Amino acid sequence: MYPGADENASAVAVILEIARLWHELDFQPKRTVVFAALDANGGFQFVNHSPFPVSTSDTWTIVSLEGLGASQDELAQAGTGPGLARTFDQSARRFDLRTTPLNTWRFFLAGSGSADQVYSGIAITRPGDDRSGTSTDTIDHLDPTSFGHIGSAIAHYLMLLSTR
Repeated sequence: MYPGADENASAVAVILEIARLWHELDFQPKRTVVFAALDANGGFQFVNHSPFPVSTSDTWTIVSLEGLGASQDELAQAGTGPGLARTFDQSARRFDLRTTPLNTWRFFLAGSGSADQVYSGIAITRPGDDRSGTSTDTIDHLDPTSFGHIGSAIAHYLMLLSTR
């Protein structure tokens, strides 16, 4: 296993930048937002054994980010829940990003049947990084300009979700 700049670090960088931006803007979401960086099966564990009290009156949306810094010049998304993909696609278009449905990725909420029905979620990735999981997944192959647009689109999307 090779922890890398794209596979591990790019999503964490986006999370940290969104938290920093929200603080700088004094953005106050109407809903509680939890930023969590998890590995491997951490998302499944977080959903099925939440450290937070969850009841059927809560609305939870998981936004899972993975491999955002390198590869194709488009984003792919897979998910569950009404309107999540459409809203994300609209946010991406604001930043001139193309999106495509991701039908081949195993997102832990999509069709698993094991996650509580309180949850909905979307997984967002930038497909096609052949260096992911190898020793060549270094900062040198990340695209900073495109990465910035992707981070902005995701920040916009999360702001929309957290104010509904």
